[in-house]
Amino acid sequence: MTIRLRAHAITRPAPGELVNEDAFVAEEAAGLFVVADGLAGRPAGEVASEVAVRAVSQALGDGAIDGVAPASLADALQRANDAVVARATGDLDLEGMAAAVTALRFRESANGRPASVELVHAGDCRAYLLRAGHLTMLTVDHLCVRGRTRVITKVLGRRRDVDPDTAEHEAHPGDRWLLCTDGLNKVVDDGEIQALLEDASDPVVAAGGLLDAARAAHTPDDVTIVVIDVGTPRHP
Repeated sequence: MTIRLRAHAITRPAPGELVNEDAFVAEEAAGLFVVADGLAGRPAGEVASEVAVRAVSQALGDGAIDGVAPASLADALQRANDAVVARATGDLDLEGMAAAVTALRFRESANGRPASVELVHAGDCRAYLLRAGHLTMLTVDHLCVRGRTRVITKVLGRRRDVDPDTAEHEAHPGDRWLLCTDGLNKVVDDGEIQALLEDASDPVVAAGGLLDAARAAHTPDDVTIVVIDVGTPRHP
């Protein structure tokens, strides 16, 4: 890609837990970034999230079905949904597993226009954009609250058709993008997220600072953070 991307991803299990039900893919060269969170209260959340992120990556690369990559990131997410359903079929230990997934794909644009960013989203993982001092949450959490229980209303693995939210954005030099699972945003508010993103010198520092903030706030959940910086484009 002639667009310059610099990214860093980090994931940690919930305090006191050995199993991390989050997963991610961060492929700078392909401009592809995915986070997934296996559903709590379901079996094998760690399997569902890993199957989902790998299926998205494979669908857009050499592992594309019949050698043909899908036309959109939404198509790749549907293939990931199919993969989660297929993996659980016939296995009682995996029956009912599901995952929330949010993904970004940066793509070149022609004729001097800004690069574009595909966004797909199903669940309560989030995507944020920090641009010119303003932090914007680009996703809407697919959940409802019933009493004290948070219920995810749209995930991979629950139905044959995932029907994700989709959007397309521009990418500009100086942008800082964030993907995260809810282990971060449950306990760290958007104001602190913005401050930590603004103050960090690079994605490594930003991701580490966000993780530290989640732990300091005693997050009860796994945490996965992917920070992507957009730099000045390279000329072919």
